[in-house]
Order: sequence, then C-alpha cells, then structure tokens
Amino acid sequence: MKRLWPRKHTIDLATVEARLAESLTPVQPRPAYVQDLRTRLMNEFNREHTGMQITSSLGEHTPRGWLLAGGIIGSAVMLVVGIRGLFSLAGLLGLLLHHRQTKPPLPATPAN
Repeated sequence: MKRLWPRKHTIDLATVEARLAESLTPVQPRPAYVQDLRTRLMNEFNREHTGMQITSSLGEHTPRGWLLAGGIIGSAVMLVVGIRGLFSLAGLLGLLLHHRQTKPPLPATPAN
C-alpha cells in the first residue's frame, strides 16, 4: 500500500490531543438545545423500536404559525390583485365604450 504522506509529517496522537486541549475550550450548551436534542434522539429511537413518537413543546407551533401567517398574507395579496384586475377591466371596458360612442358616424353612401 502506498503512503500518502512522508514519515516526517506523521504526528503521534498524544501531540494532537495536547494541541486540541490547548486550543479548544469546552462550552456549556443551552438547556433548550439539550432538551430538543434529547427529544429528537428519543423520537428516532422510539420510531425504530416501538413505532411511538414523543412530542416536543419546544417550537411545536412555530412552523404551523408561520405557515398560517403566510397563507393569510398570500390570500390578502391575491384578493387585492384580483380586485385591482377587476377595476382595470372595468376601466378598459368604459374606455372602449366611451371611444365607441364618441366616434364620428360614417358618411352615408348613396345607393345606386
């Protein structure tokens, strides 16, 4: 088997571990994150082994709320656009009728 790195570039694991310990400091995760992660992991485990699922109260209604708000806003925009289209159509019809009524009559052609 061919080596990818020359032997001079290999570092023992103790040196790597010491460098990582110097540069990385542990952080404490937020309790909400820990609870959400625990719930997701338990849901995955329960689905695989028992078919049951645990519901989480963290952010449960947020996606549904955004979806509902988007639907309401989208419906309002569609309503405004529809009403604007009806007014534009009514204006166009009024303009055409006005133009037709103000047209000078065609001269009568004498019958032979």
